[in-house]
Amino acid sequence: MPKKLYEYTNVADLNVSLQSANIFGIVKYFRPPVVVEKTGDYNAQYTIIDPSVGNNLQSGVRCNLFGKGNTLPDVQVGDIVRFHRLKVDQFNGRLQLKTTIGFSWLVFNESTTHSSHPKVTISKEDYAKVKELRNWYESIKHKLVEVVSLTSETKLCNIKPESFFKCVVYVIRVVPLVSNTCCLLTVTDGSKVCYSSFRRRGLIELELSPIFKQYCFDICVFGELVNEVLPLTPGSIVNLDCVHAKNVPPSIVDTVQKELNLIPIAASHGWIELTLPSNPHSCNGFKVLSKDDERANKLTKEIHDLRAILDIKISKANEERARPLQESLTITDFPLNPFKTLEEVKSSNVPNKFRLRVKIIAVKPSKIQECIVGICGTCDQLVQFNDTFLKEIAFNDTMQCINCKNDLMNITYAFEILVLDSTGLLQVNVFDKEAHRFFNNVKPSLLLRDENIRLNYENKLKRICNEGKSLDYEEELPWVEICVCSFHSISQPNHPRYSLFGTSLI
Repeated sequence: MPKKLYEYTNVADLNVSLQSANIFGIVKYFRPPVVVEKTGDYNAQYTIIDPSVGNNLQSGVRCNLFGKGNTLPDVQVGDIVRFHRLKVDQFNGRLQLKTTIGFSWLVFNESTTHSSHPKVTISKEDYAKVKELRNWYESIKHKLVEVVSLTSETKLCNIKPESFFKCVVYVIRVVPLVSNTCCLLTVTDGSKVCYSSFRRRGLIELELSPIFKQYCFDICVFGELVNEVLPLTPGSIVNLDCVHAKNVPPSIVDTVQKELNLIPIAASHGWIELTLPSNPHSCNGFKVLSKDDERANKLTKEIHDLRAILDIKISKANEERARPLQESLTITDFPLNPFKTLEEVKSSNVPNKFRLRVKIIAVKPSKIQECIVGICGTCDQLVQFNDTFLKEIAFNDTMQCINCKNDLMNITYAFEILVLDSTGLLQVNVFDKEAHRFFNNVKPSLLLRDENIRLNYENKLKRICNEGKSLDYEEELPWVEICVCSFHSISQPNHPRYSLFGTSLI
């Protein structure tokens, strides 16, 4: 019995009347699989082109695919794909292809093939089609790169929907989403944007102020770049080589706007979704600029100047007292949220999050070595170390639990700070990951091992802390910015507690 020959529809000939189709084409763009929170399935998106698009390389058909685990195609831009049994559909006026029962795929890259089924059939006609598509791609590849990334940098105020651009930006925050399979990068370049920033996932509890949002954009990062973007800290200057600006129809905005608390900026021209593809053509994704870079120095100064101006506007908008012109000795992930007083913190609902402007009048323990502790996952004990164990920790990031002897302890930091403003006092816990962030992610072992680093942080603490002096010296202490969250503990459910987050020493 002769083998079944599949018929393939050209990309330019696809339409909803076909209902289903098989396609053979080139991957122009892809978004790697991410977890769908409601179902646990994976979703990936691919844009496919073939010679039928002619010179219109901006076009192509979107394939919106769903699957379990690692059942979706693993591709790179320029790979050749063969998709069987896709449903032809339309969403918000745009044609798209979706997975159906019996969907199968085959990927051809330069040296290998891989498939959704172990016994896939590849015919002579398939190999001939692959050769044809590969020759065509080689002839248009240079044009495709020109489409997505030109040489000039674009300011955020000038970006347009349905375009690709490159830019140099200042990092405001990095928020991990969906089990770290994607993340949200909030950036600014100091220019006032014309479009509201859209995201499809991620409810962020502590949002930026409406005034500062007019200067920021959220960028959704997928795939391999997530692990490289997550370590970025507020204040980093990055060069983004290939950002995709996508227009978002009102119907899509309506479906998530309330759930994610998306608020448009004043005088918005519409909504734009910015994404940073995992491997966009020949682009390099992003690069962190060094402090010596001229562009980094210039942009940092511009953002600091902008921050001073907007702080005053935000304070007036919230009928708060004007902020003194003194540089903080700390940096937070939410630099332009309105300040709250300690009185407001204590009277607010729990749980909650706040940005504060306070003076630190005590740190306990006062010696930085005494802030280093071990946490055992088995006996759930917090262990403090004597000098003998501290010497051992200096050359090990883990050690066996002193109490139960059954598990390795996580070596971390834990301490308390007592903070003050004109409305009262507040005790704040600094613990584990947020304590690491406070010390700029310096490991306890390195801090113990390197005397210069330890002295540096001891001096920083002396600058911001009362050092045991009486409150008569309060006027001499510097103001610092911190972010604090309130919560109820299991042991004392009626007494709110407070912990530091998103704050780093400068």
